[in-house]
Amino acid sequence: MSIAAGFLPEFDQEMATTRRLLERVPEDKGTWKPHEKSFSLGHLAQLVARMPGWSTGVMKATVLDLGDFRATATRRPRRCSPSSIATSRRRARGDRRRFRRRLPGGLVAQAP
Repeated sequence: MSIAAGFLPEFDQEMATTRRLLERVPEDKGTWKPHEKSFSLGHLAQLVARMPGWSTGVMKATVLDLGDFRATATRRPRRCSPSSIATSRRRARGDRRRFRRRLPGGLVAQAP
């Protein structure tokens, strides 16, 4: 079994959980915060929705240096529009499809 074939069942399970979580976020509660110092619910949903896209980028890269923040240090941090729950759901679906398309060719080709 290839690395990709072994990874896909776990990925699919995690994406099903992600989809269920995003479906449960009420559209009208995007600005709600669990605590005054917390991110809004809409922003938290956006972060969860972007994880599959981040995974795709990691697979395409040959090196992942989490200590190198120069590329992002000059950009202003992007904040989610709290009312963009539906956009976060669509983004997660699209990122999930892109990740699955890249997995067999990307991960297996780089396996030793």
